[in-house]
Amino acid sequence: MSRDGTWGDHIVLQAMADMFGHDVSIVSSVEAENYVTILTPSTGTVGTKEPPLLLGHYAENHYASLDVQSSGQVTTTSPQHGDTPDGNLKHGKHAVLLVNDEYGTAKGGVSTMNRQVARALRSRKVKVYNTVLYPDERVDDGVQLLFPEVQKGDQRKPILDWLTYDHRSRYPSLPEDIGYIIGHVDITSKAARALKEQRLQHAKFFLFGHVIPEDTEHYKSDERAMGIGDKRKAIQDDMEHADAIFSVGPVIYDYYQNEMRESKPHYMFLPKPSDIFFNTKRTYVETETKVVLSIGRVKGVEKLKGYDLVASAMPDVIQRFPRAKWRVKGIRKNDFQRSKEIIDANIRSGSFHFTPLEYGTQEDLCRDIQQAHVVLMVSRAEPFGLVGLEAIAAGVPVIISERSGLAEFIKKDLDPEFDRNIVEMEGNDEEDAKRLAKKIIKILEKGKKEHDAAQRLKDRLWESKYWEKSHEQFLKACGVDGCCNSTGDDAGYASRSGNRDRQQVATSTVSSENRSSNQSETPAPAVATSPTDAEIRQQVRSISYSDTGEVTIMDRRIRYNTSMRFEFNTLQLIFYCEAWDVGTGTSDNSGKRESRQGAAEHAIEHLFKRLRGDGVI
Repeated sequence: MSRDGTWGDHIVLQAMADMFGHDVSIVSSVEAENYVTILTPSTGTVGTKEPPLLLGHYAENHYASLDVQSSGQVTTTSPQHGDTPDGNLKHGKHAVLLVNDEYGTAKGGVSTMNRQVARALRSRKVKVYNTVLYPDERVDDGVQLLFPEVQKGDQRKPILDWLTYDHRSRYPSLPEDIGYIIGHVDITSKAARALKEQRLQHAKFFLFGHVIPEDTEHYKSDERAMGIGDKRKAIQDDMEHADAIFSVGPVIYDYYQNEMRESKPHYMFLPKPSDIFFNTKRTYVETETKVVLSIGRVKGVEKLKGYDLVASAMPDVIQRFPRAKWRVKGIRKNDFQRSKEIIDANIRSGSFHFTPLEYGTQEDLCRDIQQAHVVLMVSRAEPFGLVGLEAIAAGVPVIISERSGLAEFIKKDLDPEFDRNIVEMEGNDEEDAKRLAKKIIKILEKGKKEHDAAQRLKDRLWESKYWEKSHEQFLKACGVDGCCNSTGDDAGYASRSGNRDRQQVATSTVSSENRSSNQSETPAPAVATSPTDAEIRQQVRSISYSDTGEVTIMDRRIRYNTSMRFEFNTLQLIFYCEAWDVGTGTSDNSGKRESRQGAAEHAIEHLFKRLRGDGVI
């Protein structure tokens, strides 16, 4: 307990009662009938006749002595949650718990938004936890994953009900420093609310709104359409219990502004594409092969996402470009046969094969977008359309449905010059498919001209910094003060009009193949030679690491903090480590390791690779 960054809990208080032989009375700020707790010394401990030690518990923040001192002052007896290992208070006083079934982008949609929220928080060094259902999830972005307890031999697959109804048994030990709980409508809103009401009453409960049932459910099934009323009521009930609501994009914000009628604090949150997309260097190559890319699952939402329209449009596209390929990213292996049947049933004439691609990392998605000549986001109803925004950030031509929040955002808030790639959806399937085919063919015919226009839109998107105000509002609601970091979650993007420093960062990520294939471009500024993986590994592994500390590697001051936990299913101690660069604030985490040394080495190696990718070293 004498070490920095270590906080008291119930076990420590009981040990203190035993050591001093005193009763300990704790008065908590939690609003409940049992706000006073009395701990008595264990049997065999010598008691005293002195009055009990009197502590105040400022819920999930700190303990304070309530005994009157000679000066009449009250003294704090333990450090606040949120202290860094070196004793300095982090931005914000409380950690944030994100309630989701995964951490990453394997399922797209809500998962992608959830990760973006985490990165915004981590950019300010806020501690972030994220619930996951599968114990083999990879730790990333400095986010600490909370795994469910699974008994040996239990073959049942984890489901979302674990988070909503079984959280006491599946997640028995929640961190004590959680001050904010964030759920996503309508995927994990009930789970987040249950955690708040049943276990973390002191925490604030925020909801992110992603859906408008009245717009989308009609295109899924008649059964879903009949359930719109019940779904609206359930969402509204969850929102009434939230401390604040964050709606993703202008269309969703407008909808819930009407629903809530200012009964709750309500903010608009504008998503920012990951810098993975902004930092993409795309060179146009004229080929006979033309790639049309759709993103999102097919099964169950083919009408909503407009896959039937694309299937009807593609024969016309292939007639004009015989080597055209239609790739569909987001199809799981188990769903391939059913997805194929759906698409085949909607092909208007002739026959062709589409290429199914599974969801993956954002790096995988970025690579698939780079190889496309045009990305389609032609939903009949799309409250926002993050995937279309990511394609714009990558500098790839995009066809966007006019019935999307993204289309409205482009026309009103970004640049109306680019509304030519917004396709009208009038409700006549045959006409809509023909109109879509013409749009696709026109973009493929213009080739380099459309590529250059997409690059201009990419520059315009970055220069607008449209996301900063909404992100700042969200961080402020989470108790984080200060100006928003416009460089975002990674290295940042340098547009053609950007400054030289950002340009060096961006050009350092360009492959040698791209440089040699486009010699007519302006030569990239000189960049110092980056260390190789072997050089990083050699320097990192030459140091012995303790529980927590600071080391200097390659002239960078690196702080690190290791932790351990006992896994009941494997009966093993496992170790984790968080490391961060003092100069830039960039951080990274290790996955679970069998030793403290191994966890520290893994975290710091990954941190240096991230610094190298950002152009810092």
